[in-house]
Amino acid sequence: MQTYTAVGTAPSKARETFRHRVAILGGGTAGVTVAAQLARRGVHDVALIEPSSKHYYQPLWTLVGAGVAKAEQSVRDEARFIPKGVRWIQDYAVEIDPDQQLICTRDGTRVQYDFLVVAPGVESDWDKIQGARETLGQNGVSTNYGYDLAPKTWEFIQQTREGVALFTMPNTAEPGYTIKCGGAPQKIAYMAADYFRTHNRPVKVIYATAGGVLFGAPEFCRVMLRGLA
Repeated sequence: MQTYTAVGTAPSKARETFRHRVAILGGGTAGVTVAAQLARRGVHDVALIEPSSKHYYQPLWTLVGAGVAKAEQSVRDEARFIPKGVRWIQDYAVEIDPDQQLICTRDGTRVQYDFLVVAPGVESDWDKIQGARETLGQNGVSTNYGYDLAPKTWEFIQQTREGVALFTMPNTAEPGYTIKCGGAPQKIAYMAADYFRTHNRPVKVIYATAGGVLFGAPEFCRVMLRGLA
């Protein structure tokens, strides 16, 4: 039997066992979208496992960092987005047994399933960059990949009167690592550049990417390179 267990956690004594045709891990945008699509297609025997009582629409955070939106606009009650008829198990999934088609949660609830959708999202690992965790939100260093930090980006953009504004795209080629939105670093760079231009500020905007191309989609990349020529 092969199982997958979250590091540093273990299920407590078994409490309840539920059986559903479909189990969805994660109640973020991906998870609730799948649940809604299944409901529209008549699949109602669905369980959604999500511990948070709040839903964050993270794509909006780039606009928060550019001063176009407020962080508060990106958060809603999770219950608003769970389709009618879907069982919401508000807990962390700590173990998956694919052979037994079984999920265990932190409080010991067991969920048996016929089909499993795994959409837990991506966790930002600030410690992959030395000193990042201690520096973010201070001294003009910020990121849009955090609810509390995106407003800091906008604060620092407004405070920048001259000099260099550096935006970076990390190297995610290492196995097991990815980035939530590959286009987000470019979007905030362009929006910041527009802010500096319209406010007549002599700020040089640098977009530094660890990738081999400016943008992954060749069609878009060609257009963007023409605009930079």
